Amino acid sequence: MLYMPDLTENEIEAYRKNKITSRYIANSTNLVVIALFSVEVKDRDTLLVFEIVFDPCLYPEGEWKQRQEAYYRDNIINFLLIDSSSGVIKAMRSFNMPIKLREVWLKSWNRSYLVENYSEIYKKWKNRIDLTYSVDELWNDAKDSGVLGEYGKLTEKSFDLFQTIQLENGGNIEDGEENEIIKKAQLEGFVIKGKKYHSPLPKEIEKFYCYTRDGGHSIIAVVESEYVEGEVENGFLCPIPVKTFFKYKWKIKNEYLWSSVPYDKETGVETEDGDSEW
Repeated sequence: MLYMPDLTENEIEAYRKNKITSRYIANSTNLVVIALFSVEVKDRDTLLVFEIVFDPCLYPEGEWKQRQEAYYRDNIINFLLIDSSSGVIKAMRSFNMPIKLREVWLKSWNRSYLVENYSEIYKKWKNRIDLTYSVDELWNDAKDSGVLGEYGKLTEKSFDLFQTIQLENGGNIEDGEENEIIKKAQLEGFVIKGKKYHSPLPKEIEKFYCYTRDGGHSIIAVVESEYVEGEVENGFLCPIPVKTFFKYKWKIKNEYLWSSVPYDKETGVETEDGDSEW
């Protein structure tokens, strides 16, 4: 349900008939996500932008799982446009969810179940976003995720991730220190066990090594440029390709590995061709 005050006839008409485009904002590990949507309105200089925030952990565990499974099977989303000034429903539309946005949401929802105090993490992150950006600024910085109503199928990788995360204890994760850092980074279900880097790593870095399904040989580290003073380091951990990691300064601080790797809020860790290894 979308609540908007003092809706004009042009805004209502645009919502009923015009193309609706989607984008999303997420943290460095795509654990917490805000979905954004825009529509062009006649006689309006700027896009009509609205956001959807969703914390699945607010639901009881049984209901959360049912909703998750239903969303995986059914790709339909229903929007109600409500004039918040009067409480009157002005429009209703049903769409196929854009494939990219659906994949991002599914991964985030699956991982949220594995994270202690997820709701608190989400709330703090969302509050920080609200204090820093307007909705229009968020739209300009967000990543494109397709148009409502498009058709397509989830990729095999997404299906594999969904299945893997259903496994007990996060599926393919080794026990020990490696397991601990993977848990802190909320990467359970996104790594493949039994992998070793082809060359010896420095002893102090070995426990931060992992092999991710979408990034290959990686080192888990706090991205120094993204860290917010006073926050828990876990929220700024990111898997970095091994080759990329060793191109930049690093240090051990507070039992975490820190990296000065360049980071772009839209595309993530900045890498060069050939950095990713499989």
